[in-house]
This record gives sequence, C-alpha cells and structure tokens, in this order.
Amino acid sequence: MKQRLLKLNKNVYVAILAILLILILVYKESIVETSHLCGLAGKLLGSDCLVAYKRGMYIDFLPDGQHIIRSKDGRTFAIQPVNLTNTFSSVEFGLEEHPFPEFYMREHAGSSDLSRVAACVSPDDQTDEIWVWDVETQMVIQKIPDSNCKMEGRLHLLLSEDGRYVVSNAEEHIQLFDLENEERLIREGKGQTIVSSAQDLLVFIADENTIKLVDINGEETEKEILLPKPIEQVEDVGLAISANGSLLALNDAGHISLWQITDGSLVSELEPAQASTGFLYDVVSFSEDGKFVASNVYHWNDEENLVIGYVYIWNVENGDLQWQKRIGESVIITAVSISPDNSLVAVGTGQGSFVFKTNIVSE
Repeated sequence: MKQRLLKLNKNVYVAILAILLILILVYKESIVETSHLCGLAGKLLGSDCLVAYKRGMYIDFLPDGQHIIRSKDGRTFAIQPVNLTNTFSSVEFGLEEHPFPEFYMREHAGSSDLSRVAACVSPDDQTDEIWVWDVETQMVIQKIPDSNCKMEGRLHLLLSEDGRYVVSNAEEHIQLFDLENEERLIREGKGQTIVSSAQDLLVFIADENTIKLVDINGEETEKEILLPKPIEQVEDVGLAISANGSLLALNDAGHISLWQITDGSLVSELEPAQASTGFLYDVVSFSEDGKFVASNVYHWNDEENLVIGYVYIWNVENGDLQWQKRIGESVIITAVSISPDNSLVAVGTGQGSFVFKTNIVSE
C-alpha cells in the first residue's frame, strides 16, 4: 500500500510539473516572464500592469477595446485579446509572401478605426515600399513604391482616420499618398507629420518655429502656428489631432502644448512635475472622447546618471495629471494609446509592449 501511495504521489507531482510546463510554454510567446513591470507574478499581486509582450514597438487598441493590435516581430502583426485567458484566439498576418524581407519594425501605423494598418517594407536591397493591410481580411491591399522607408534617421509614418491617406516623412520632405485615387503629393517639411481626412488637413513641422496646416485639396490657404520657442528636436517631436478635429497636441521633449486648429491659438501647456529632457521618439495621443491626452516623458536622473522613461495622462479640460507610470531606464517609448473607455493604456517600447490599467473612470 505504501509503495502504491508513493507511486501515486509521484504521478501527481509529474502531472503538476507537466501542467506548469504547458502554462509556461503557452505564455512564453506573449508574456515577458522577466519583466519587473508585470508578467505572471505582477498579475497575481494586482499590479496595474495587465499584460506585457516580448516584442512590439507599435501597439494600439481596436475599437471594441477588448483587443490590441501590435507589431509582433520583424514580419508579423498580431491581433490579440487584452484578456490573456484566451491566448489562442490571436490572429497574425504580415510578410508571408516574401521569404527574406527587411521589415522596419520602428515604423507602423493604423487608421483610427483600425480597419487598416501600414508598415515600411523592403522586399529586397533595391526597393522600399509602404504596404497597407486590410485588418478584417489580413490581406495586403496596396503597395506604395519609392516611399522613403530607407532614408537615414527616423521615418514618420501615419494613416488618416479612415485609412484613405498614408503620409511618410523622412529628412526634408513629406510624401502624402491618396490610396483612393492613387495620387502622390510631395512637400517640403520635417519631423512628425499627421493627416486628417475628416478635416482635409495635413499638419507638419515647417521649421523649428512653425507648424503648418494645409488643406489637402488645396481649396484653402495655408495656416501657421507660430511657436513661442523653438522645437528642441524637430525629428523626434510628436503630434496628434483630437477625434473631433478641434485640438492639436505637440510633444516636444516632454513639454506638451495644446493648440486650437481653427485659429492656431495656444490653449494650454501641460508640464510634468519634474524637468523633462529630450531623448528619442516623442509621442502623444488623444483619448477617443478627447478628454485626455497621453504622452511619453523622459527625466534625467542625476543619481543614477541615466534617462528614465515615463508615460503621463492629462485631463485636457483642466490640465490635471490623471495617471503616470515609470516605464524603465533608458527605454525608448515608441507608442502610447488610450483604450476607448479610458480604463487602459497601451505602451510600445524598444524592449516590448505593455498594457496598463489606469484609474480613469469614463462618465
């Protein structure tokens, strides 16, 4: 009897170990086990970090707020549920058609409704293209040649809200592609560029003192926003337009300013409690309801002699800081996105992507 019990206990231990091994394998691809932010231990302890992924500089919420889309690796987009209890329901698509493409992981874009996504692709050493996918079918619907993807320095890539326009900007010129009419517009400009099909508006940095707002159809004269002080890093500045098209947000080395698009007037300036510093990839985005704005901010730590990356969320109406999170040391933050109900924020970095719970309650 004793031997049978020992054998039974041994079988139970083996079964438990097998189950644990299966769980580890299931989570291995999607969870950063070694992350000090969340991982499995953080989830059990109630951390505000909901989930972490090993890879993915681009991450955004789908309109349902229950799924995210992210760049998984150098060849693949992944659509996955925010709730990781269903890890096998992910959908993946990307560059299966080319065996050895160079995929520019640092530059991806999605329309506001996430009906389309785009990325810079180099199928060989001679050409560079922007590919546009239909998210519902996971099929490539357009390939745009000669798109600046191989230019030196940071490339900016963006889709309009409805996915009609794609804009890329590298070095000294902007290319705007009308996917519906297959037309291309080239202009001089620097840094981050955004396009709003709802407003028929192209917004870009003309120089370190000026933001230009141009009617896409050329039916109105150009507008300018004259900045009170020069932009610190033109190539790295972040821009965003609110969903209703009324406000423009500028992130210049952690200094966030909001501007009226109609007359170019300054609405407010949102400054972090600590002095910010320029680093790389200033990003900024509005919540879907326009009530909040999220950005990355870098702070220099004299004691540790390094840069620490944070994500901040401000209340647009009163300028109050609603939420903040230290992301990590010398971490390049490449994307921030607030979920449709404002309860979550997605953060893309050079070391992986994360989804955090916020303390924001939608009214």
